Amino acid sequence: MKLLKKIGISLALCACTAPLYAADSASNRSSQFIRFGTKAIAIHRMYLWSSPMEVEFPGKNITIGVAGGSKTNKITSSNYSYSTGEWSYTYEYVTASTSEVNIRYYPGNSFNWLLGYGKYKRDYKDWESLNDTTYDVKVETTQVNFGLGNEWTFDFGMYIGGDWLMTGGNLSESYTATLVSGTETTSSKTYIEKDTKWVVGGAAVFRIGFGF
Repeated sequence: MKLLKKIGISLALCACTAPLYAADSASNRSSQFIRFGTKAIAIHRMYLWSSPMEVEFPGKNITIGVAGGSKTNKITSSNYSYSTGEWSYTYEYVTASTSEVNIRYYPGNSFNWLLGYGKYKRDYKDWESLNDTTYDVKVETTQVNFGLGNEWTFDFGMYIGGDWLMTGGNLSESYTATLVSGTETTSSKTYIEKDTKWVVGGAAVFRIGFGF
């Protein structure tokens, strides 16, 4: 967590000073053919869970790119027993994957609008429900994405971007829950389905990479 804070502070400082050293970002973008980067840190559930990388074909006014990543995350829940004075811990796992196609339009030097298509998958392993039941849950969401941000490209090829706001419109969602243990009831099935339908979005998505 301390490392993430340090990275976040460093990126924020870079975002503040970047305009001083990347005044001609539009021309620098147009001189590049391809670039590689990462959505390094974000207030965005799927990016934190899947750590996507990106490949882009930059241009002075329009950049087209793809982003993708997958990672398995361990989620720890704790419970304190007042009768025994001890903590107990349970662990659940979710494998998240991100796949995106994005287009950025730059009306000026660094400010840009994002329009994209995203597919987001969440695979919940042994997810606990009611009545001592557990499920394997698979959720797949597709949506159109919208974003507003700034991006600075330096003379030596490095770029730093900040998508200050990202949101989307849900196109479709598929859901599969497979009983792993216990006896399924209407309440256990309803409980496990309660938090699956959500629009993928976030804020302060910092991107960093290098172009050629």
